Amino acid sequence: MLPPNSEGPQVWIANRYRVYATLGAGGLGVVYSGWDHELNRPVAIKRIKSREDATHGQVVEEAFNEARALALLRHPHVVKLYDFGMDEQGPYFIMEHIEGYTLQQKIDTGVLSVEEFRHIAHMTLEGLSAAHRLGIVHLDIKPSNLMLEEAPDGRLNVKILDFGLSRLQTPARKGGTCGSSIYGTYFYVAPEQILQGEIGPRTDLYSLGHVLYHALIRLPAFYAPTIEEVLQMHLHSRPVLVRDLRPDIDPMLGSWLHRLMERNPDHRFPDAAEAVRDLARIHLGVLRMQGQEVEPRSVVSRIAKRTTASIRKMIDSTFGAPSA
Repeated sequence: MLPPNSEGPQVWIANRYRVYATLGAGGLGVVYSGWDHELNRPVAIKRIKSREDATHGQVVEEAFNEARALALLRHPHVVKLYDFGMDEQGPYFIMEHIEGYTLQQKIDTGVLSVEEFRHIAHMTLEGLSAAHRLGIVHLDIKPSNLMLEEAPDGRLNVKILDFGLSRLQTPARKGGTCGSSIYGTYFYVAPEQILQGEIGPRTDLYSLGHVLYHALIRLPAFYAPTIEEVLQMHLHSRPVLVRDLRPDIDPMLGSWLHRLMERNPDHRFPDAAEAVRDLARIHLGVLRMQGQEVEPRSVVSRIAKRTTASIRKMIDSTFGAPSA
């Protein structure tokens, strides 16, 4: 494999990594395509932005938090960290280069099918479960932090990105603020983050539930003209039942999704692993109702071992995409 051709001035990091085009930018950082000239492979390079609501020390601390989290995590549904360092421009991350697109980009093109919904939910929960077992809570699950790539069999593979707001869970760990802002993204932020209450794995489950809801109907569950109104809805409102907007969603699957989105953390699944197991049980029930043969032992075994193999193909669903 050869590095890409590039005109213009050359930008290098650590005399090893060549920086090429911008792949994406957000409020906290910029990601570039790059090339590792020692190992002769493509990489993604992330630079952290300075922010008005955080000191340089806070920015560096968040970068180290993300690097430590990614260094601990080794899972097929979490982006791989190859290298991390500091130079005159600040912290940098060298990560695996993923050929694909974000869930946000997919949402922009249309709603998820039921099969895509189940598949993405399953893989994301597996990645979160791996993080939670290490005591890492992501705290910023959103569509732009879920990268989708096509596997050799044509199915989508999920990679969780951006652990910059992640925290190691400790007893009675409280939610926090990033300067004057709430940790997380307001369309998907959990009530305990807003109230600076105790955070944990169930905090990520709430955010993922809202992300999946958004992907099913192309609108966030809570949508209002101002951020303050959205936050108040997270604290006091309930989402419209997804079945009312997507009649093709099985009632059990709809109930499963709304359990992720419960305002009270005690009413959500206890952890990501239990949410995956329940999703598998619902899937098996749907197949049985459709008269399809299933092999429960085989499916449960794959769930228990947390492999990346998907469960059998769900029943095809036909629906009309809701208007934007």
